[in-house]
Amino acid sequence: MSFNEVKTPIDRGLPHELMHSVLGISCFSNSLEEGICDYVTARIGVNYSSFFEECDIDIMDFYTYNAKLTLEKLYDAEKSNEMLDSIGRAGGYTYSVQTQDGIIWYEFSQCFVEYLVNRYGMEATMQLIREGNDESDYQTYLGISYEDLKEEWSAYVKNYEPKHTTEEYKQMIKAYF
Repeated sequence: MSFNEVKTPIDRGLPHELMHSVLGISCFSNSLEEGICDYVTARIGVNYSSFFEECDIDIMDFYTYNAKLTLEKLYDAEKSNEMLDSIGRAGGYTYSVQTQDGIIWYEFSQCFVEYLVNRYGMEATMQLIREGNDESDYQTYLGISYEDLKEEWSAYVKNYEPKHTTEEYKQMIKAYF
């Protein structure tokens, strides 16, 4: 993929693509692979990591709230469940980053990985990403079935109460950038 093909700032796109190289393998789940790449990007992207640090914003709060708002504003219940269902599956469709659904799919993928790291730890999450072969390996590496995990995460996203309002986030972003 060429950076000319993607309309993403270089400080966000480059760390994402480099993370693919660092992984060195293809993960059994497209959304886990893209999610971990975006997870890392949010922490080392030049503008993004300093924004979260300087504004004392919890990245998990920001991305989970963003995913929740996306569900509520852009999707009916059926489409919302379809999007959530695609996250974490073996193989699975990778939405094009050039489309609205693609951007949302990437947000959910990152939110899912954020949740896994916060709940089960980076080491277990990376073992799943590097060594897992299919959905049964959620049980092997995280100690929870894929179905139970998806139910837990979906409920978490749908019931999430953010620390800041949308307007507060908009003001922080505007002031910072």
